[in-house]
Amino acid sequence: MQTIVTFTTICVLLCLTFVSGARAQYHWHVTHDAQLINNGKAQYEYLFTAVDCSGDVCTAAGVVLDTSIHAIGRSRVMFFRSSDQGRSWVEQDPQLPPGRGDKDRIINLVQQIDSLNAVAFSDSGLVLRTFDGGLNWVRQDLHTLEYVDDVNFSDPLTGIAITDRVISDSTMRACRILTTTDGGHNWKQAAF
Repeated sequence: MQTIVTFTTICVLLCLTFVSGARAQYHWHVTHDAQLINNGKAQYEYLFTAVDCSGDVCTAAGVVLDTSIHAIGRSRVMFFRSSDQGRSWVEQDPQLPPGRGDKDRIINLVQQIDSLNAVAFSDSGLVLRTFDGGLNWVRQDLHTLEYVDDVNFSDPLTGIAITDRVISDSTMRACRILTTTDGGHNWKQAAF
């Protein structure tokens, strides 16, 4: 009886050793710091707001705040692309003019459709697309006063978005589903 208990105890301890050892091999690593330091002072601060991956390719959206003395409070939308599962990142500037506290330019959603195609949305309806792996970003507004809640593309041309708006006394909301078949150039309301 004691042999069975000892054997069972050893098996349990071995299992725990292997299981806990397996868990210990997974770690999170900082691959892009929140600040770029120059001469001991933060020159740029990064606020990352959305990320998505397709295979090894990832796109992250963020706001870059220039903290230099001549541009205090100026921010701009910036994208970061990784082709090695997020281990290293390259900046991609969509060339939007900088804003001052421009809330509607914070990217809320990013979808990496495939290795070349990505789409990014702000809840205000700003749409940014790349068809060439982020070398060029194209602005495509939804032209709506509604908030964009979610978006998804099944392929580079076919997409769906959910929008909503307040319809009365700030408590009632109306939602719509919009679809596109041309990569986001034109959107139409889905028929029910």
